[in-house]
Amino acid sequence: MNCKYQFYQGYYQTFDPRVFEQQELNSDIAKNNEKAFNVTNKLLTEFKPPKQLLDKLALKKDQFGEPLRQFKLHTTYPGLLTGTGYTHETGNVGEFKIGFYFDHATGLPYLPGHSIKGALRHAFPRKNQPRTKEPPAIKQAKASYILSLLFPEEIPIPTDKRYEWVNKLEEQIFEGKRPTDANGKPIGKVDAFLDARISKADAKERILGSDAITPHGDKKWKNPIPLPFLKVLPDVEWEFSFLLFDTKIEGTEVKAAQKEAMFKQILLDLGVGAKTNVGYGQFKSTESHQSSSKRSDTTARSSTQTVVVKVETPPKTLQVFDPEKHVLQTTQLKKGKEVYAQVVSVSDKDVQVKLLVEGWETILPVPFFKADKPNSGIWCKVKIKDISGKAPKIQSISLETNFVTLVNQD
Repeated sequence: MNCKYQFYQGYYQTFDPRVFEQQELNSDIAKNNEKAFNVTNKLLTEFKPPKQLLDKLALKKDQFGEPLRQFKLHTTYPGLLTGTGYTHETGNVGEFKIGFYFDHATGLPYLPGHSIKGALRHAFPRKNQPRTKEPPAIKQAKASYILSLLFPEEIPIPTDKRYEWVNKLEEQIFEGKRPTDANGKPIGKVDAFLDARISKADAKERILGSDAITPHGDKKWKNPIPLPFLKVLPDVEWEFSFLLFDTKIEGTEVKAAQKEAMFKQILLDLGVGAKTNVGYGQFKSTESHQSSSKRSDTTARSSTQTVVVKVETPPKTLQVFDPEKHVLQTTQLKKGKEVYAQVVSVSDKDVQVKLLVEGWETILPVPFFKADKPNSGIWCKVKIKDISGKAPKIQSISLETNFVTLVNQD
């Protein structure tokens, strides 16, 4: 199946347009359209790309030579969005509401090279970009950030020249402005940003899933209508590719390997795609993903053995919160249960959160009247005050007032 064709063409083949014309049949037609959308949505979210296809799409050294630099990253919860500016809706219930970016030939999601280039450049000061209105202090901080990635041990550039040095590096990387020789000819080669493609599906061999936003508009206390959309699932592996060359600026050389490491860390720190401010488009390195998988395998194997080994208890250390370890099923929900969640937005009277519960997409409000309100995007614990219905058909959930406990460790 070509996902792009299915999403933009085949998606509406079973849609009945009479819903716009025959008012007396509106209700029945709308219900039939919703059922049709549910079927087409399922086709997309259950699609499993052939491994042979993913392998064939991988870029090879014999195609580009030594300048080809690559690394792999895994999406984290809640996933990744790309191409949301494209139109994709008729205004009917059940359909995915925002667009999505697919490769025309393969039909698979991908990140265009120019999008990756823009995301990476956002980490630079962008001194000569007229549309940027960041304060000088922010631009200085960005320059220091770039230098710390390139030279983690010692920066070989005088302090008073560092800001301008980073600006020249930025121009060389993103604008192709190279130094010239005595005859005025440019020295060196221009770096290139290639498209990033999916190299491996998740554990269930899938790459796409559904999500939803629940806008309240001006009526904050009105029960919102979820607006579903398509996303790339967590735990999907992406391969980022570049053509990179060594660069020398005012006598200080930057190797292609240094640029590669810098780009990788920027993507890990800032993410790429749409809605990164609420957690989408974030990644973890392939190395950390493999380590967590090995720990899971070791735990599974050890659970079948009865050998008891006496070991010394190591000192307790703080760990970064890993949402994948704390996902609950709807069958585990009950009144008084504390559930992990992510803060989506904050207002004067409530905190909007998304529960870390498999299959539960509705954004829920926590009535919150304390002065120290949490920031959007952070992880927390909330408590279920009341629950209506039984799993898997839970109708509604209400959360305890002022109960938002921040989480920063396991």
